[in-house]
Amino acid sequence: RFAASPGRCHVPPGGESGVVRARGAMGQGICASNNPFSSTSDAFGVPLAEGVWVEATSKEPDLFFSNLARVKFIFDDAVILNFGQTGLSKGIYNYSKKDIQTYGMRRVMADVKGKKLSVGKVVRVMAQGNDMTGIVTAVSPKDVTCRFTANGDVQAWGSTCWERVYTQDAIDQADLKIVKPARRC
Repeated sequence: RFAASPGRCHVPPGGESGVVRARGAMGQGICASNNPFSSTSDAFGVPLAEGVWVEATSKEPDLFFSNLARVKFIFDDAVILNFGQTGLSKGIYNYSKKDIQTYGMRRVMADVKGKKLSVGKVVRVMAQGNDMTGIVTAVSPKDVTCRFTANGDVQAWGSTCWERVYTQDAIDQADLKIVKPARRC
């Protein structure tokens, strides 16, 4: 295991600058990568990126967290996850690629507050002068589709509605939040 410390990393042409540096066992620098050359993925092969959310799917007896965690930094051989300020597992922890497999870490989509998005959840977008209410119609590990209506009435589906696809970055920028739980049939 290693500890992150502030610093900058050397970046290949066209890559983005890393924000932290850590020291490996032999003292060599290990770069945090928001660079395109990182190959870290979740337990199901979906690529991880800084700022995305993950959940554990394993039923391991020593699994102590039940809430979502945000990927803070990605290194060549580990990720650093932020579990936020509340819950049993609050704080920042590192997980190796083996840990990701052991705990069955899966990339998920979450609202701006870290609540997991699923089909049927009612959401609201408040940023950039928008005030729209809609419903989640599709979710994948990389994006979420929401349907909105002109008057905000999620029951009034018709010609006045439109859909928008959000990545995790777009969710954060739009300040998309869950406002009601999923509807039950």
